[in-house]
Amino acid sequence: MNKQAITNYDLKHIGELSVSSSQVLDAVRTKLLEPEPRKLAPSFSSAHLATLLDLDRRRINQLASSESNDLPEGEIPDGSNARHFTLAETLAYVQKFNPRPKRPAGQRGRIICTTVFKGGTGKTTSSFCIAQGLTLRGARKVLLLDADPQGTLTQLAGFAPDVDIDDESTVMPYLYGDQPDLRYAVKKTYWENLDLIPANISLYGADFYLPARYSKDRSYKFWAAMHSGLMDLAQDYDAIIIDCPPSLNYLTFNMIFSADGIIMPIPPNSVDFASSTQFWRLVYQMFEGILGSTAEGGEKPSLDDIPAVRDKTFDFISVVPSRVKAKEMSTLITGWMAKAFGEHLTTISIPESAAVDNFSFGLMTVYDQTKAIGSNAAFRKYKDRMDELVDHVDLQLIRAWGQDWEMDNE
Repeated sequence: MNKQAITNYDLKHIGELSVSSSQVLDAVRTKLLEPEPRKLAPSFSSAHLATLLDLDRRRINQLASSESNDLPEGEIPDGSNARHFTLAETLAYVQKFNPRPKRPAGQRGRIICTTVFKGGTGKTTSSFCIAQGLTLRGARKVLLLDADPQGTLTQLAGFAPDVDIDDESTVMPYLYGDQPDLRYAVKKTYWENLDLIPANISLYGADFYLPARYSKDRSYKFWAAMHSGLMDLAQDYDAIIIDCPPSLNYLTFNMIFSADGIIMPIPPNSVDFASSTQFWRLVYQMFEGILGSTAEGGEKPSLDDIPAVRDKTFDFISVVPSRVKAKEMSTLITGWMAKAFGEHLTTISIPESAAVDNFSFGLMTVYDQTKAIGSNAAFRKYKDRMDELVDHVDLQLIRAWGQDWEMDNE
């Protein structure tokens, strides 16, 4: 019997593997986005716009063709009888006819984290869909912040983290104290009213820098290093949606401390459920650890605008069943989740869907398409649930601003 030769791989081989895999990724990304090098926003038919605004389609056509208002007229493509509108034109209609309360003057936007302990939960896709949906359904101005070194959210926004994003375009210069605020990192995206602070692998540096600085300066509030920058940006946006990495590291805890709301998508299976309970236990232990390590069981009086840990509150905490399968076991574990999380478990369940796989292959979400790729029923079911999640989040914004408003599905 011939023995198989044992091969050892050195650092040079790892370097070659890095180069070859990056080249393949670049080629795949270029192919997926053809014929454009960047993502483009979809156009919306008059029927789609009518559904979005809950207006009759004929009313949309009347408004578009009337010279007595300043609404966009759209365009009727060759070979089509339907009027189509760009995203910017669509949002002009949304701004005019959306009945939802606007953010009052003097009120800041709300900061929302999507966070979970493990990958594969639909966290990043949900973050991006919520942001898109808030602009489209709620006429909101939204900032996405990618806090995950993998940069998947950045990719969904149309940027390649390893090619388009340098370290100076992430939150790291602000953390290091090299920038006075976070506005240097804000990028426009292909989606109107949706901006991005991107990520790349340099974010791993936060887990080295923050504890190292704290070890040298015990007065340094490592848990609040992002707080002032985020509060400053919240004056410019209705919502800041932060996609955290699937772990509770120093950067994630910073985002949680600064957040007004937390969204945790959890697939109803035993592993994800167990992981989620561990996550909340660790969050509590970290808060308790900070209180226990500071003077008199709390913090010294602060001269900055950072709130005391003991006074930290959240507007809402929403646990969302995600990637839900039509199986008896999913129903059983959803029951466990209801017992564990009580009022925090939403009645909104995001189904596992072939529609997601069809979209994600092209670095798209359900809001990037106005019609199904594949099964129309699967597309409709998934999008309806995502619309409900967007409306749920928008309602939390409205309530935080002290407005009186109820969604039909709440």
